[in-house]
Amino acid sequence: MAHEQSDEIRYEYVRGSDVDRDGVFLELDRVTGLQRETVCEVFYSDVDGWFTFTAYGSVPLPLEHVEELIRRARESLLPRP
Repeated sequence: MAHEQSDEIRYEYVRGSDVDRDGVFLELDRVTGLQRETVCEVFYSDVDGWFTFTAYGSVPLPLEHVEELIRRARESLLPRP
């Protein structure tokens, strides 16, 4: 889990696999105090080889965090040859 700091709000990147959807994901979580909320996700499907992006909630996100999420997902979610 990687951390990015922005004022009192902290952003963390969480990588995992999803057996129900048959793929892997990288989430961006917003952490404030003891609260954690997943705000967006990049998912790589092992079934069709596609990346998808999903944003959750209605709170605006700093664009640099979304761009970093996408960059990290491209590097870490593709299967290794």
